[in-house]
Amino acid sequence: LHGNVFVTSLSSQNPALEKKLGAFLLQELERWTGKSDLVFVQSYGPRTYTRDAFLAAHADRLRTHTVSAIVFIAQEDMEEPWPLQFVPNNARLSEPVQNVYLDEKNNVLLYESLQPHGRVLPLKGKSYTATFFHWKPVGWDAVIDKLG
Repeated sequence: LHGNVFVTSLSSQNPALEKKLGAFLLQELERWTGKSDLVFVQSYGPRTYTRDAFLAAHADRLRTHTVSAIVFIAQEDMEEPWPLQFVPNNARLSEPVQNVYLDEKNNVLLYESLQPHGRVLPLKGKSYTATFFHWKPVGWDAVIDKLG
């Protein structure tokens, strides 16, 4: 993370909301992945990015962030939409990144956390807030341990 970014904790400020939102997202993730053995790992945020903040491209933690959801919360005084950029699965170097825009109408994104992603362009607006939820399949630790 680069720039001014403020993080609060949904799990400590409103655990009932975290649980309710997590249960809803889990149903969506199970439908999307076809897996019914996902275990909740954690949530982050809400995280508020402010003007000129950006998030370098990265892949999430292999052991704990297998499938994830980003939930749009709010944005303020945006001069232009702020894309979340993904490298497509099995992409060639010549292929462009995919831009995803979350806002009031498109407010939840489900994704494979190992896919490289980031918000590499500086935020052009006052603020942008989202929260993040992460799951892994049952038995995932054993799979990772075998990989070494």
